[in-house]
Amino acid sequence: MEDPTSALHTGQHVPELTLSLVTYIICIILGVFWNLFTLLVMIKGDRKSRNATNLFLISLAVADLLLVTVAAPMELVHYFAPQFGSGGSGCKIAEYSRVLSAVASILNLLSVTLERFIVIVFPMRSRSLCTMTNSRRVLGAVWGLSLILTLPVLYTKSVYDVYYANNVTIVKVTYCNDYDDSLGFAFSIYQLVVVFIVPGNIILICYSFVIRELWKSTKRMASMTNHNSYTANRKRSSAHENSVYINQHHDDGGIGNDNKRSRHFHGNHRKREDVGAQRKQVIKMLICVVVLFFLCWGPRFIMEIIIKSKTQNLFYPSIYWIRVLLFLLPFVHACVNPIIYIIMSKTFRSSIVKISKQKCSLKRMCHVSITALPQDEEEELELCTGNQFYPNSMTTVSRITGRNELSSHQPLNQTQLYTNHKPDGINF
Repeated sequence: MEDPTSALHTGQHVPELTLSLVTYIICIILGVFWNLFTLLVMIKGDRKSRNATNLFLISLAVADLLLVTVAAPMELVHYFAPQFGSGGSGCKIAEYSRVLSAVASILNLLSVTLERFIVIVFPMRSRSLCTMTNSRRVLGAVWGLSLILTLPVLYTKSVYDVYYANNVTIVKVTYCNDYDDSLGFAFSIYQLVVVFIVPGNIILICYSFVIRELWKSTKRMASMTNHNSYTANRKRSSAHENSVYINQHHDDGGIGNDNKRSRHFHGNHRKREDVGAQRKQVIKMLICVVVLFFLCWGPRFIMEIIIKSKTQNLFYPSIYWIRVLLFLLPFVHACVNPIIYIIMSKTFRSSIVKISKQKCSLKRMCHVSITALPQDEEEELELCTGNQFYPNSMTTVSRITGRNELSSHQPLNQTQLYTNHKPDGINF
């Protein structure tokens, strides 16, 4: 090697790696932004409207944040400056956080799948099983089990030194790799089974039952609708034929009752249709999230097995770039989930609008409170979060049900700012 120090900066000699660098940086920025945005929208919601699905999706966003804030930066550094500390702590932290994110994500998806399975297939049991208390317990178990299942990676990863030299200079580079080839291959198989095969089969079976139950309920509802519509039409026809007789006896209560029953039936029918449509939309969204998880993580797991089996020559440029692409997919996946919520969840979109309106309304209130004060008292005004009193003001600024009202009263010693309105929660 003419210049051994070039081994410390491998990326600068491969211009094509610039694309990977840009992709990693974009994934980190968008992943942090979108997942923090998801947490904000979900947590800001009304607590009464939260459900188990919402809770697990919050946990999924936390797992994605862990991936883009810890694993992605360390993997990026490994590509462009493969230098780790001699103790190997950075190497183990990077790998542990990556595997932990994958395990926590799939276990959260598995939990929300089982919750939807119980709610739709066993609706009576779901009232006692799918409570928020039980969901919090399951969530704690998910993260506890994730921490345990990820522990083997700490015993498979280590650092090793490689020396680059010429007649003048010797450079030592510390790489992160498997402690033993056979141990690394065994962990790759373990990772594929635990994160991909076993949860994937359970999720596939559960959603098969869910889709079948939704299909059966749709057919039952259509059959009941046709039967009840036929019965209601016969009653209305009979009532019309006897209307003259009823009018002669000045008793038209029968027709009124039939009309009320008809309106009540159609109202309940629309409610059932709305509930069914909401359930189907939630299932579609969750299936989309699960499919994307397997499409993004599965190829990486398979590529790791191929690499560690050493059955293929991976030094061809085309194979190397396929490897880089597949290793990038999990970080892309961490940015996609919030976009799926926005596209496929009407409730999520409406909550975003409500939170935005609340913030804009609060800004307008603060602006009104400033402009309403006398000029010589504006300097005394201090805007703080929460309730705030303003001395020697002639104006009361209040907010009631999201509207701003400015009214003049008798001289007051203080002005109160009420912010009692809260945005509605997310109910997936």
